[in-house]
Amino acid sequence: MTFHDFDRISTFSLHPGGERVLYTCDAGGESGLWEVPVDGGPPARAYPAAQRPELCLWRPDGRAILVNTDPGGAENYQLTEVDAATGSVSPLSRPGVRYEVGIPYHAGSAPYSPDSARLAYSSNARDPAVFDVRVRDLDSGAERTVLAGDDRYFPMRWSPDSELLLILRLHQNTEQDLFACHVGTGEVRHLTPHEGPAIYWPVAWSHDGRGCYVLTSQGREFTGLALLEVTGSEPGRLEWIAAPGCDIDAAVVSADGGRLAWACNADGWSELQVRDAGGERVLTGLPRGVYAERQGFGGAMLELAPDGRTLICLRSTATAPTELFAIDLDTGSGRPLTRCGARTSPGVAEPEVVRIPSGGGVTIPAFLYRPPGADGGARVPVVLSVHGGPEGQERPDWGWTNSLYQPLLAAGVGVLAPNIRGSSGYGISYQRLIYRDWGFGDVRDFAACVDYLRGLDWADPRRLGVFGGSYGGFAALSCLARMPEAWRVGVELFGPADLIHDARTVPPHWRHRVRGWLGDPDDDATALRAGSPLGYADRITAPLLVIHGANDARVSPAASDAVVARLRELGREVEYMVIEGEGHGFADRETFARVQRRAIDWLLTHLKGIPEAKTAS
Repeated sequence: MTFHDFDRISTFSLHPGGERVLYTCDAGGESGLWEVPVDGGPPARAYPAAQRPELCLWRPDGRAILVNTDPGGAENYQLTEVDAATGSVSPLSRPGVRYEVGIPYHAGSAPYSPDSARLAYSSNARDPAVFDVRVRDLDSGAERTVLAGDDRYFPMRWSPDSELLLILRLHQNTEQDLFACHVGTGEVRHLTPHEGPAIYWPVAWSHDGRGCYVLTSQGREFTGLALLEVTGSEPGRLEWIAAPGCDIDAAVVSADGGRLAWACNADGWSELQVRDAGGERVLTGLPRGVYAERQGFGGAMLELAPDGRTLICLRSTATAPTELFAIDLDTGSGRPLTRCGARTSPGVAEPEVVRIPSGGGVTIPAFLYRPPGADGGARVPVVLSVHGGPEGQERPDWGWTNSLYQPLLAAGVGVLAPNIRGSSGYGISYQRLIYRDWGFGDVRDFAACVDYLRGLDWADPRRLGVFGGSYGGFAALSCLARMPEAWRVGVELFGPADLIHDARTVPPHWRHRVRGWLGDPDDDATALRAGSPLGYADRITAPLLVIHGANDARVSPAASDAVVARLRELGREVEYMVIEGEGHGFADRETFARVQRRAIDWLLTHLKGIPEAKTAS
């Protein structure tokens, strides 16, 4: 069975005319720009782009494409514009500086003014610790700062008349604000004064330009859809449109304002809803899957064609790779536009949602994957997989870690993937439980997951593995070091091991949030040291595979170096893969597949005693 030979889509952009979709994909061996007709037809490689395109956006006039690239994986994102007629590439930025055209790692912003005359972007050129918002005149090339930041500020959406620019201040993932900047006069107004944490995400300006549709948690636990007044008599007033008891992950509005569509996060799966002249309805005829991520995270957003009928999105499931997808909102039917998983074996098991009691009255939602044949007879190994973030969310999709699940299941190994405290998707209070508590409450959650697995009649409690990347790597190290008796094997990718070191070496623009998120490396040194896996490394006895990108800008490879050095000094079984030319993730297609194969081989070898040469490809 083959589970690694698939094409990875990251972001997409619908042509202003609505007839074709541009997207970034590694089909053909390396990441590039591809295009596919909305009405059907094969995808084709499109315009040239610089190294590692992370984001692509059509200019409103259709004459150019903005491409955000990440040379070397160090996350110093660069901007280029590609001429749609000639394919010529024009750099808009300079190396060594980070540029953003919306919130990092998310899609769905609109940095071009509707008249295609100006481009808004953020840059930390003035001060690496903050992001200023700048506007570039696309004809003259002249640039100027419209908001000098004291934190992370990002342009989100222009008003229909191209005069006002909505800017988002991202202090924490749960603490945000919106500002309206009049680009001509330089006036900046704070639209969202509030007390306590709140999330704001602009979706689209209203047709009359008086307000903006936003996703917000203001006064609520979950993000709902509201119309925020901007230019009327009560700036900042919210008129609620949809306020369900779960998060709305993404939303879209037709050009005439007559139709709205949004994706609700229903226990990890997406539920698409539409409101128009015919009323409000749920699209019940679509296959189950994940159609959007939180505020377009990872490129998973919604776009609506100019006719207001065709919705474009990314659809992913637990058993097949992500595909570009088109949905007819009139009929409620959908179809894939790509065949990214054509060479991939079908998945062997879907997850079920379970809920695990933990300390302090916390209940952990989790996805449990049971391998075929695990029926309470012969017990099977299980891997605990913890997502990154820590404010991410485990979902039933084919993510960069989730794609390991199906080969494990095919080999007879189960998977438990929890959304421990700190995860998004379960209310803002639950998400904030991880703040300044790394290595404490979350460790109780890991222990609760182990207890849960020990109670399953088909799981072998003597053969448990743990896996995770980024914060999930921190979780894997914490499990192995704080509960060493529970584990047969572990795999960790670029995880923080020393929280004091991590707090001091995070990217400069994260330092404003570190005190409230992790803790102060000086004032809170005792707690940070107590929560750090490195301090317990002597207790790790399970064989450990450590993987880290040499250019990682978020988590210094020195953290992994220290763990590996200590384990080797103690004579423990540890393998260390340092990936040159990569950062906090793996953009190169072959590197990605190689890392996945090695992780699976490592887990199966130690959980089932399967020789590496015989494991699934």
